[in-house]
Amino acid sequence: MRKQKLFVLLAAGLSLLAAEMKAEEPPIRWIVKDGHKVNKLQAERLYFEAIRWVEDRYGSPKQMIRPILAIHVGESCPDPKITGSCQGSWFGDLYIPVWDKAAPGYVVQATLMMSLLELMSRQDLREVTRELLADDARNFWDVPVMAQRMEK
Repeated sequence: MRKQKLFVLLAAGLSLLAAEMKAEEPPIRWIVKDGHKVNKLQAERLYFEAIRWVEDRYGSPKQMIRPILAIHVGESCPDPKITGSCQGSWFGDLYIPVWDKAAPGYVVQATLMMSLLELMSRQDLREVTRELLADDARNFWDVPVMAQRMEK
């Protein structure tokens, strides 16, 4: 009887540990074309660091942020006008034609963008969009012109 209780406790502990480890797995779906090498360990570590940064600055203690990314390595951007890497911000698809020194930075940027979107409700997005469009109609900043003025 004692061995059975010990076994049950051990099994429960292992299942809790497995659940905890599963919760810390990044929800990244890797789509890597043959012949392309990827540093997944570095990318996943940076994924968690970016999330921690967003949570520290903008999150609430009860809200866990876990954006879902689909990282396509060895694929060009679906938009033919973009020759390098690109991201579809709403669905979290990140296209990286070649995994190079810049690739981990793309993962960080995609994680940050998706994390911030996860913090906003659809209603917030609609309201901000409406507000910015109203501001734009009232002579919103022309960034290139403002930059030229600042250079003078």
